[in-house]
Amino acid sequence: MKLNVFREEAQEEEAQEYINIGAINSLFVLGRSVGFIGHYMDQKRLKQGLYRHPWDDISYVLPEQYNN
Repeated sequence: MKLNVFREEAQEEEAQEYINIGAINSLFVLGRSVGFIGHYMDQKRLKQGLYRHPWDDISYVLPEQYNN
């Protein structure tokens, strides 16, 4: 939607400048931030702690295993 506004309202150079500085990525960051805040508020409302996955179920792939 924002790109359509650029096509209709902005000059070609101005639209390209916004794309080059990462304005589109900032919309992604904004959405993710709102999601994290929502999860935090739900955890507080439901009186739940932060979920931690059990350590014994996590497997790591170490780089030296693939260098041989």
